[in-house]
Amino acid sequence: MCQLEGSKHWRLYGPREEGERLPRFSSPNFDQDEVGEPILDTVLHPGDLLYLPRGTIHQGNCLPEEHSLHITISCYQLNSWTDLLEKLLPAALSGASSDNAEFREGLPRDYLSFMGVAHEPSEEADSKENVEKRQRRKKFLSKLRGLVGKLATEIEESADAACDQMGKRLMAEALPPALELSERARTVAGDGERWHAVKKTVVNRVEIDPDTHVRLIRATACRLVQEDDTVQLYYSTENTREFKEVEEQSLEVGVELAPAVEHLIGSYPKWTKVEELPVDELEDRMKVVGDLWERGILMTSEPLEAHYDDP
Repeated sequence: MCQLEGSKHWRLYGPREEGERLPRFSSPNFDQDEVGEPILDTVLHPGDLLYLPRGTIHQGNCLPEEHSLHITISCYQLNSWTDLLEKLLPAALSGASSDNAEFREGLPRDYLSFMGVAHEPSEEADSKENVEKRQRRKKFLSKLRGLVGKLATEIEESADAACDQMGKRLMAEALPPALELSERARTVAGDGERWHAVKKTVVNRVEIDPDTHVRLIRATACRLVQEDDTVQLYYSTENTREFKEVEEQSLEVGVELAPAVEHLIGSYPKWTKVEELPVDELEDRMKVVGDLWERGILMTSEPLEAHYDDP
């Protein structure tokens, strides 16, 4: 939180219990007697910045006869190991089930007769029935642990895909890249048909040539994701400054053109000639660059020269 004008009194409190440390979601409001003693009691003045780690309970009050204006910036939400595992485990389980018949075997026909809360055997009762039930439960749980253990290899193989899904979500939520004026002139934002006051004519759209040097506008502005039998490129360049005002933006690159995009991602921030992209046909290199250019994902090393129509 950054104090912009006036002053404000802040009290910060730690988590009420260990289970509330590093929460994934915001809490409801608490009563004063629920939060205990503050760990920080301070007044912010213009220019002061207060950092609150996730899970910090905070209480702000305006001072008598003094206005207050502050801005709160919240970041790094839903970016925990739990969020990654939510993407990873279903994919890993699907892969394991496809590759290993053991995951597809039927459950014991009578497992509901000894598993479940109502069937937890009493540790004090040593009847024949309880001993047998404990043995069957032990065997069942051992089988589960074994299957979970066999997921480890599949988890490693699925980790990249799960991280790409996290990146895909980020592309839908991120702000569009902020460009300097010199950068805009080297992107599609500086392209387009317009009237030239000196030439007294129309400036046509610029053209990218095979020897044009290009690179991604930002390393974090796009994410290449393998989906089914194709490859999609998700990007944030056409987002607005309002959260999720537009739908998720993506471009189908396809398996054939994916190496060109991978090269641009891996070589950033270096420049690459269009003709040197690792795709067999020059026509395909020009196509992928044109598609990325039109969506504001690429920039050129120099402003492109426009061609003019005769008056």
